[in-house]
Amino acid sequence: MFRRIKDLFSQHAEEVVATCGMDELPGLLESLESDSAATERENTRDQRTAIRQLRSDLSARVQNLASKEREEAYHPKLETIAKNTLPQFERAMLSSLGKELPEDPGEFYLAATDSLKGCVKGLAGPGRYLRGVFPDEMKEIRETVDLIGREMNAMTPVIATARSRRARIAGIRADLARFHAAVDEQITGMAEVTGIRQDIENTERERILIRDQIREIQEAVEHGVLKSEKEELLHVQQAYHDEERALHADLAVLLHVYRKGEKVLGRIHGAAAAKEIEAVVHMLSGAGIPEEGQLQPNLVRTLPPVMSMIASGEIALKNKEEKELFSGDCDISARVREGYARTEGARIRFQGKERAYQDHPLQADLRAARKKDETLSLRIATQQSRLLGLTDRNEVLEKEIALVFEKIRSGIRDLTGKDVVQT
Repeated sequence: MFRRIKDLFSQHAEEVVATCGMDELPGLLESLESDSAATERENTRDQRTAIRQLRSDLSARVQNLASKEREEAYHPKLETIAKNTLPQFERAMLSSLGKELPEDPGEFYLAATDSLKGCVKGLAGPGRYLRGVFPDEMKEIRETVDLIGREMNAMTPVIATARSRRARIAGIRADLARFHAAVDEQITGMAEVTGIRQDIENTERERILIRDQIREIQEAVEHGVLKSEKEELLHVQQAYHDEERALHADLAVLLHVYRKGEKVLGRIHGAAAAKEIEAVVHMLSGAGIPEEGQLQPNLVRTLPPVMSMIASGEIALKNKEEKELFSGDCDISARVREGYARTEGARIRFQGKERAYQDHPLQADLRAARKKDETLSLRIATQQSRLLGLTDRNEVLEKEIALVFEKIRSGIRDLTGKDVVQT
């Protein structure tokens, strides 16, 4: 029972922490800044007033010292000083004391510090030569400078505190701007994520429809109205390849025999004598079938010497293909010409059939559908890449927002004792 009563009293005794929302922070920071400036002005008012008066007194003492020098200008002891040191001291001191002191305490402190440094420098420079000549006057001047220094020292902690507080307020303000920027970016990113996901979903639905369309067209092409046309195209294509292979086989036999002739002529009559046959060998050795217009004239010129070497036994025909082609009954040039003609005719028929097949409206529809499928697939891949980047960025922003919020919360708590809540 006693413990329960004690707990109740303890709960009531707990300190209630004041809170403020994020939207209240700009006004709170302005209020803190204003209060800090007012405190700084109030806590330095006496020192600033004293420093102004001391500077005025010091200026009068320096000018009085200069007047005294002019009144006693012919005193032997002052003659050298009157001409050199005293004017230098006067210029140095009055230049430092003539600098305006702003009303703002922070700016006042900086200007007063600069002025004080100038006075100390004047005392340490030309002023040191005057201490023996004007001991009383210089003592009063030094004491006045010291008094200014003491007032400045009294201001230092107040100024330092105010600077620190301003820096902390500025830091919180910067963190607040960073927080809002991150939140805005996150909101924009989340909206983009929603839009991209919707776009991907719509595009995928459209791609499904396009792929269904492709399958339907392919079915019609393979088994419907274009089935017979495709079978005929394949038949014509096969005929073209057969003619091409037959021509290539004859040219391969020519190449084999011509290489033998090239070696015979080169061995008996030298390399120069075999140049025309060498040119034919070079044409036949290339990839594919050479142009008829290039091969045929060279073939007509070189067949007689090759046939002569075969007849003389210098070239031996070894296999059935060579003997068939180079038998006396076969007009090789005519056979090659007819092989080219048959191959060309087969190629023209195949290309005509292929063009007609490809120009069918169904084929045009199929190409268009496949192009559309490629476009949609590329769009999906692009959007998925964007989605991944935005998702990763939003995760980074989520962590950043939490960290910055805690930083703001800690800063406000240190300055005001209040806790910050997100609104």
